[in-house]
Parts: sequence; C-alpha cells; structure tokens
Amino acid sequence: MLKYDEDTAGGIMSSDYLFVYEDATVQDAINEVRKHADDYDQIYYIYCLSRNGKLIGVTEIKSLNHQRTYYKNYFHYGRKFIYVHLILPRGSTILWNDH
Repeated sequence: MLKYDEDTAGGIMSSDYLFVYEDATVQDAINEVRKHADDYDQIYYIYCLSRNGKLIGVTEIKSLNHQRTYYKNYFHYGRKFIYVHLILPRGSTILWNDH
C-alpha cells in the first residue's frame, strides 16, 4: 500500500474501495458489498473494471437495490472520470479528465 504525506490529496483520500469486473451482474456486485460490509465503514460507490484493470464504470451502492439482479449493464459507462494527482499539496489539487 502506498503512503502519501498527510498534506497531499493522497493523504486525505480513502484507499478503501470495492470493484467488480465488467461481466458482473447486479447480484455479483451486491455479493461483493455484503462480503466486505464489516471491512469498510464509508464505501458509497462500487467500480467496474475491465479485465485488464481499466476503470470503465461506477455506480452508487445504494442504487443496486433498484436494479434487477441479473442485469449486467447497470454501471454508468462512458463517463468522463475525474482523476486527482495524489502527490499535489492539499490546497492545490488539480482535477482533469482522462478522456
């Protein structure tokens, strides 16, 4: 696990996250949330990764309850994701789109 200085963006961000791969169903995502329910206190999103590890989608965990469990295309695909450079000082963090 990488460590960042406390006064950088990486130092104030949580490193806890959940993900499923792109072929996962809603039920797979719900199972992943349940599996880690005791591990994380503040997880609000679950991320969708391609098999080569690229971020391709994201959805709020609470929205999983409103989807049919066999659905696969429930993530917000094609979004322009915002990235934060983790070593910039806290007050000067710059956001940019990767796409």
